[in-house]
Amino acid sequence: MIRTESGTTRHGSNGEETGGSFRVGGAWIQPDLNRIRAAEGETIQVEPRVMNLLVHLARNAGRVVSREELMGAVWGETVVGEKALTRAVWSLRQMLGDDPKSPTIIETIRKGGYRLIAPVEWVDDQEGGAGSAGRTVWKRRALPAIAGIIAAAALLGWLFGGRDGERAVPPLPKTVPFTSYLGKEYTPGFSPDGTRVVFAWDGPDESDFDIYVKQKDTETPLRLTADTANDNLPVWSADGRTVYFVRHDADVFSICSVPAIGGEIRTLYATARGIWNLAASPAGGNLVFSEECSTGTAFRAALFSVETLAKQWLTDPPPTSRGDFYASFSPDGRTVAFSRADPIGFHRIHTVEVEGGEASPVGAARRHVQGLAWLDDGELIVSSLHQGRYALWRLSLKDGAWTGIPTQAGSIWFPAVSPDRTSLIYESARYDLSIYEIDLSAPEPRVSGEPLIGSTRWEDEPRFSPDGSRIAFVSDRTGFPELWACRADGTVPVQLTQLRSEALLSPCWSPEGERVAFFVSSGEGTGAVCAVDVNGGVPRTLLQGETVFLPSSWSADGRFLYLDSDRDGAWRVWKLAIGEEEPCLAIPGEVSRARESADGGFVYYGRVREPGLWRMPVVGGAEEVVLSAADVGAGLWGNWDLVGDRVFFCGDNGIGVYDPAAGVSHFLAEASGIVQSSLTVSPDGKRVLFAGYRGLEVDLVLMRDFR
Repeated sequence: MIRTESGTTRHGSNGEETGGSFRVGGAWIQPDLNRIRAAEGETIQVEPRVMNLLVHLARNAGRVVSREELMGAVWGETVVGEKALTRAVWSLRQMLGDDPKSPTIIETIRKGGYRLIAPVEWVDDQEGGAGSAGRTVWKRRALPAIAGIIAAAALLGWLFGGRDGERAVPPLPKTVPFTSYLGKEYTPGFSPDGTRVVFAWDGPDESDFDIYVKQKDTETPLRLTADTANDNLPVWSADGRTVYFVRHDADVFSICSVPAIGGEIRTLYATARGIWNLAASPAGGNLVFSEECSTGTAFRAALFSVETLAKQWLTDPPPTSRGDFYASFSPDGRTVAFSRADPIGFHRIHTVEVEGGEASPVGAARRHVQGLAWLDDGELIVSSLHQGRYALWRLSLKDGAWTGIPTQAGSIWFPAVSPDRTSLIYESARYDLSIYEIDLSAPEPRVSGEPLIGSTRWEDEPRFSPDGSRIAFVSDRTGFPELWACRADGTVPVQLTQLRSEALLSPCWSPEGERVAFFVSSGEGTGAVCAVDVNGGVPRTLLQGETVFLPSSWSADGRFLYLDSDRDGAWRVWKLAIGEEEPCLAIPGEVSRARESADGGFVYYGRVREPGLWRMPVVGGAEEVVLSAADVGAGLWGNWDLVGDRVFFCGDNGIGVYDPAAGVSHFLAEASGIVQSSLTVSPDGKRVLFAGYRGLEVDLVLMRDFR
């Protein structure tokens, strides 16, 4: 688990006690906040291990520090290769503006290690921001180290303009770990008296999830369930005597109850359809949960009586939606808030009265959401994507304004509010998303053990260039999602954008291999389609407005971009002529992820809600089935690539290829955990790349007096 120093005083290389913050190379370094303020005023959030590396170099300024010493100081007993250290040093140089060919800050000593050659000035945090320097001693309080969040400044004016309805981030509240167990702890909730927290935990062996209750300021939790099924989503009854939870066993999802002190488990409701979340009314008597309308379709919020065991639908999402999620009761139990998701994952918050009626949207913002809770009758706490990670926000039901809540580093999911509305508890998640390779020319193709492209942050959406010599990908290794490119072997990564946006998605190469198009979001579900020269330059805006347009590919002649958008209420494929201001509809029906054949004769595409692959002539005409649902199973969305006339895809059993000459599909290699829309194949058909998770750590964190 990633942990930073706590309750210690740093010392310089001569043993003299020094301040916690320091200046180097014109930048102000704040280790306790994992923050670098560059000389030109830019604020950069730093991954904890990268910050620990910089601190260790600073404490040994002027001395050659061996690679072995640095890896031991930063990674401890965790076994890593030298490549991890090289990437961390490279990240520091990028943040500090240091040129490795003519270094002024970090010098590489061949066969020796690294040496910090810039002067280090230890400063007091209170004075450092004002530009003072000196040898001021500053002892940190004995609290767990927590990384601050910087309020997002407005994005570049030429791209987005202002950020209406978003307020600044207030000072950091007191935040302490609530659990730090081996394994993952999920979906916490306060008891009605605020003294206990219920949660799901997969145990130290990370096997099946069970339900636990833990009192504040105690370490050992009370286990309520012990079963081979997965138990999750626990919530308290209004009187605190019962815990309700969802059990997933084989193909059955059940809502169950168990006494809060342990005892007999009762099944209240069972279904073959998925259940997403569970909440209990503070007024008692009712539960609300999100359930699939039918297997494989959108989710709807349902109201359930624990007394009569009767269910009634509470919401009715449009057919183009993924459905309604994270339903939660207001403090008086009269209103339910939930998020409604479109097919690509943008959410918009809604409310609906328990007695029935139409759901009402809150403001106009669309964001990625990972949980919500009521603060009071006029405000929600929402986990929303911000600067490349999920952070906490207050959402006003009155005017739709978003106000940031500072939290520690990591992605923050599933917040819960204490009954007195003064404390929060949430999941703090740390995951490693990297890009992996399968060599299809090997006798037994399999996923590489180590990632081809990785860092201490995350990498996603790899795309081979048309000649196979380069790879474009999205990474947040600088603290924001940006577009990068590297050689085909994963070396020499180069940052192509510096937009500091909320989200950057869907990179795709132009046919000549000189430009990459992508979508960049302001965080409200809107933004711009841009293209950047891979040899350097400022991104050019191709399309901008209030509608989401995700590039899927260029036309074979490079004159058009195929885009996915829901601008008319349903997700369809549009076509934008380069240089024009308005796209036109390219393919009728609810389709997505269009790609032209190399000769420009056909356009291939998938459907939003139907597994399979189709194609039709670019000039128009009848469509034909390329891959049926039987060929690929579920979940094809974006996970396919076209190489010549062969279709490579990720199906239920792994990676396969469709050979049109033979009219059959062939299995190529096993592959699990592939992130959606991340599959790419080299032009020679010999290499497959995709984004996948290396690991996931989730602990519970308690925030006191956050108001």
